[in-house]
Amino acid sequence: MTRKCERCLYDISIAQILEQEKVSEIICPNCGRKLVATDLSKVVTLSFFLMVSVIFWILPLKIISKLCIQIVWAIISVYYLPVFLYIYKEKEEEAVSD
Repeated sequence: MTRKCERCLYDISIAQILEQEKVSEIICPNCGRKLVATDLSKVVTLSFFLMVSVIFWILPLKIISKLCIQIVWAIISVYYLPVFLYIYKEKEEEAVSD
């Protein structure tokens, strides 16, 4: 799955997104345009994280197992989940007022 730059239609791969400093704000490797994650994609990512977390807590396991699973899930969610679920759009430049 790849993301496309709206300006140059360059396919930005997941590996290129992982190389970026911030996942919520990336730079197109082809044209240098700054792309930001949409608010809707951030909400979807958070919802997916919470939904899976609740499912893990419902599982009939011992509390230590649940806690270990939750910690691993949280680490995966922080570093890798946004890479797969974020949708990017071109960053709108703010007008500078005098």
